Amino acid sequence: MYNLIRTEFYKLKRDKAYKNILMITGILILLCITLVVLKSGTICFIQLDNTYGFIINKFANRKNPTLMEILNSAKGFSVVLQILIMFFATSFVLNEYKYGTFRNLIAGGNTRMNIYISKLLAVSFGIFIMNLFMIFGSVLGGVVFCKPSGFLNYNTMLEMFKFILLSLLVFTAMASLYMCISIIVKNKSIVVAAGIIILFSEPLVLIMTNHTKWGDYLPTFLLMKICSINLDTRMIFNIILVCTIWIISTCAIGIYTFEKQDVR
Repeated sequence: MYNLIRTEFYKLKRDKAYKNILMITGILILLCITLVVLKSGTICFIQLDNTYGFIINKFANRKNPTLMEILNSAKGFSVVLQILIMFFATSFVLNEYKYGTFRNLIAGGNTRMNIYISKLLAVSFGIFIMNLFMIFGSVLGGVVFCKPSGFLNYNTMLEMFKFILLSLLVFTAMASLYMCISIIVKNKSIVVAAGIIILFSEPLVLIMTNHTKWGDYLPTFLLMKICSINLDTRMIFNIILVCTIWIISTCAIGIYTFEKQDVR
């Protein structure tokens, strides 16, 4: 298992798709800072009740934003990160079929469950780096170029790490779902197309049908909560519980399917 994890981390380091995703994340950081510097208007994605959603560039005083407001603006770009994660997780799995890596690993005596889990761990670590890059890059860029009011103090750092860890759990739940679907379908185009439709239709359908309470059990809605409202202990516990259930259940289905497949 240890050697499998090392192998997957090495693949992550050399993966061209992941490098491209980090470059796109860097562009998002530049965009976040540029919007603040140019004092652009507020941009909202799937907003509910004026506060609940993916909200970018919302400031009480646009001429003098606070550091916490810049952090909140960076959180709004999570709507793009979840699309990047969908491409990353799907590509990272399906390329193994394409290049015959799965077949070689199985022939080498590794169990399929260990192969699957090690790949999910590598994907989760990749997501952590991407998320860390987005948040710290935006905040540090804001400090340098925007001269915000407030300081990078303990409360700001705590908020940053709380968001990074909670969003990592949600993003991992999403990635686990995409990995599971990729193992079942084994077609990148179908998985990506279905994923994009689900990402944007899921919250809209629930909002339009007034069933937003079901959002507490769906990763996209949980991510919207993390990005836009202050979370109490009950909400944090619910996010951890729901995401853990998503990860365990999708892993179980994915591993079961992988075990039954004739990998060529």
